[in-house]
Amino acid sequence: MDNDKESQGGIVPIISEHYQALPLFYDFENSKIEQLSDKISRQFIMGSTTMLVKWIFKKGAAVPLHYHPHEQITWITEGSCRVLSQGKSYIIKAGQSIIFPPTCPMNLSHSKILLILIFLLRFVAIGSMIQQIT
Repeated sequence: MDNDKESQGGIVPIISEHYQALPLFYDFENSKIEQLSDKISRQFIMGSTTMLVKWIFKKGAAVPLHYHPHEQITWITEGSCRVLSQGKSYIIKAGQSIIFPPTCPMNLSHSKILLILIFLLRFVAIGSMIQQIT
């Protein structure tokens, strides 16, 4: 897209003529903290096809083996953790990310405080619209 689009007030005619939804704004740092156990808490926001979760794990917390029907992008923002998936072990440190494809099994363990941001994505069929405006 060129810079002329910015001067049009964020309107892309091919999309805006047919879809009048507005962006949703959240103050993520002031969202409710949900305490799931004495060692695990989270904050999250949800869109119509995505979810962003901030997990806070205290020393000794573990996430049992599980999987999701959608892709998961995990970004470690503080601490480090051990991830087991498909018979392999990964040590993920602050500043590093790992992407799990749909239905990829995973479990997580660590030995100190850990902050994780996770972006969960379910795809929507708008690819042809995006190609037309880029």
